[in-house]
Amino acid sequence: LGIDWKTGTKTTTTGIVGAGAVVYLHEIDIAIPRLADSKRRILAAFIDSPNVGILLGQIGFFDDFKVTFERYRNQFEIDFKT
Repeated sequence: LGIDWKTGTKTTTTGIVGAGAVVYLHEIDIAIPRLADSKRRILAAFIDSPNVGILLGQIGFFDDFKVTFERYRNQFEIDFKT
């Protein structure tokens, strides 16, 4: 992404295991390819951890989009909420 993530605002958050973790916050613009008008500015938290490969937060993304996971098909769909 070309982001120097350690220059972000340092804070602590709690993950799904309940332990605190240091993260670095950045406001970034994201857009979903092939979904017109999907560009959004979100607050993203970056973490330096060998146990976290990719992390998508809820605030700023799931607020605006409907996300359907179909693991049995190995696919997911993103669309605007209706």
